[in-house]
Amino acid sequence: MKRKTAFFAMTAILILTICITPALAEESTDPGSYLSHNLTVCATDAFGNVNTSISIPLIVILNGDVSNNGEITLYDATCLANYILDKPGFETMNERVADISGNGAVTFYDAMYLSKHVLAEYGFGMLH
Repeated sequence: MKRKTAFFAMTAILILTICITPALAEESTDPGSYLSHNLTVCATDAFGNVNTSISIPLIVILNGDVSNNGEITLYDATCLANYILDKPGFETMNERVADISGNGAVTFYDAMYLSKHVLAEYGFGMLH
């Protein structure tokens, strides 16, 4: 009697879950500066094995705080306008923070919107 042998391909299926949890870094001694955060990436496979060896440094900045002092004031709107006008002393700026409208471009509209936001004018309550 001959034996028949069957071969089956086995495929291991792993389910990967990634959780990102913020952990505050040491408190800053400068009240106007932003605190650094450390995001730890936690990966778990289908068997419950966990890996937390990856962490991502992150600093969260208030949208519109172009002066980078921890507050949004008319000074920020003025700095933004001076940046757009290419005034000396205002050559560099974090354009992601300066793009108040969220349209990908830094324009006078952003400076105007920011000033109206600070003055609490109706319709300008949300920074994008």
